[in-house]
Amino acid sequence: MIGRAIARMLGSILIVNAIFLGLMLITPYDPVGVGDRIRAAFATGDLGLEEYRRRDIRHGWHQYNDCAVLQLLSAPDSSRVSRALAPRWSFLRADVGENLSCGTLKALTVDGASRDSMTNYRYSRYWHGYMVPVGFGLQVMNLAHVRRLLLISVCISIVVLTAAALRARSHSRRTGLAIAGAAAFFWGVPYFDPGLSHAPGDAALLLALAILVFRPALSADLGALLPYSAVFGAVVVFFEAFTGQLPIASAWLAALVLAAVRDESRPSAIDARVVALVALGAFGVGGVITVVIKQILAALFAEPAAGSAFMNRLGGYMAVPAPRDGIPGLLVPYVQLVSRMFALTEWHRAAARVLVWALVIGWFLGVARGWRHRHDVAGRDVIFLCAIGLLPALWVLVVPTHTLIHASFMVRMTVVPISMAAAALLWPVRTRTAAPTTGEIARETPEPFDGVTAHR
Repeated sequence: MIGRAIARMLGSILIVNAIFLGLMLITPYDPVGVGDRIRAAFATGDLGLEEYRRRDIRHGWHQYNDCAVLQLLSAPDSSRVSRALAPRWSFLRADVGENLSCGTLKALTVDGASRDSMTNYRYSRYWHGYMVPVGFGLQVMNLAHVRRLLLISVCISIVVLTAAALRARSHSRRTGLAIAGAAAFFWGVPYFDPGLSHAPGDAALLLALAILVFRPALSADLGALLPYSAVFGAVVVFFEAFTGQLPIASAWLAALVLAAVRDESRPSAIDARVVALVALGAFGVGGVITVVIKQILAALFAEPAAGSAFMNRLGGYMAVPAPRDGIPGLLVPYVQLVSRMFALTEWHRAAARVLVWALVIGWFLGVARGWRHRHDVAGRDVIFLCAIGLLPALWVLVVPTHTLIHASFMVRMTVVPISMAAAALLWPVRTRTAAPTTGEIARETPEPFDGVTAHR
């Protein structure tokens, strides 16, 4: 049974990676047409040289990545295979100007600069799956409309997850609503998801979770759960560019699997929390294999040094930062993340401080609630949810330098502890009352959090 489930999982990973390769190959290869869209965007102000725009719904915050994606799509290449597996990326040299992404894009497309005067390399570290929707979108609409459509797609994905949660049973409903609510209000959607590199992954992540909420029976069968979780991990990696979706998706997956197993209430030899960890493991396997497949393909068909370049950059990201202002190097990225929380509160620093304190208090209240009922299954579930909320902290521990460098958008990971604190406080917990004479359980009295009745 387990062997068959693992075989199905591995087969699913291979199939979905073949689909990824096909998608990258069929993405429109039109440097001239994309170049025209880019020049028009610079002319209308939809592109500029400012690479990080605060409180800008029209452009989105992360213009650096937007210009990088547009350069990958517009760069002439020797073949579709090379563009699909290791697209060309150029930077202005230090003696010409600053190594800015948007400055380079403007120099290439508007000013007619030659790539020979720049630093060039093959950007093979990621699948760059966001190139697929953006590439197709730019064939039929301008950049402003593509951004608007991407933002709308993420908003629709949040609505879909909310709708799925509202029709689900008690555990999935509360957990799904906690996740959807945190995504809607504390994920910086209006400012990050007009972004070409953020929105596709965010939308795919939410829609994949909605599938589990709509079909909780997936959690009752390892033959279905393992392939689903592994494909989910692969899909996140396909759209991911180390922008935070991996730790977010993994935490939300584990929480919703736990909720789905509790709602199904089927006899099982495997504890629900173990099932959630198994799903988390399958997610990781799917993600890792997808990364490995991408690097092998890139090394074989586009960039022989792809593997070594990937490992060198990963090693740099995993290095411990230098101490700063008396703070140990390992703690510096955590401090930096907290200082960047204003990105989740529309750049209002006072609101960010309130959010930080609310998060800390809410998380400890969740832990206290779980500890109070630790002798019951539900209480241990609450503690498990609080532990899941710490997955972003573990991610920072693994890649501290990357988090420090990119804290301005990696701060979005804090949506996980926010949502898990809410889920822990909403999780159905029942207090048991002993019979007066026998000591046996006489009845179960729900806590105030159980005011919502379960239904399909």
